[in-house]
Amino acid sequence: MNEAGKISDTDADAAQQQYTMFLDEVMKQSSQFATFNLTGSSTQERDRIGCLFYDTMAQNPSFQQLWTVVKQIFLLSHGQAMVEHGFSVIKEIEVENMAESTFAAKRMVCDHVH
Repeated sequence: MNEAGKISDTDADAAQQQYTMFLDEVMKQSSQFATFNLTGSSTQERDRIGCLFYDTMAQNPSFQQLWTVVKQIFLLSHGQAMVEHGFSVIKEIEVENMAESTFAAKRMVCDHVH
């Protein structure tokens, strides 16, 4: 990120030091990481990694530069997963002979719920 000009040299060094501190102080001592559920059978049972890091990092001023880096990493594209998810949602709500406006409305509701 530093080479791409997204963060300064000073912020990169600070983020690296904060990362080490985060590993030692938060990850080893926090029960949130030990009980994190990434593989639940439904979205209600799975935990969101972004929420975990927000709860443990963003609220702590000691990790300000590290949180800036983590936020940017979370915003990176992970390929076509969202597009493919959209197609599967469309397939789930698609009904033969459905009016276009009804289809669009159902899609908007599904997007809002997700």
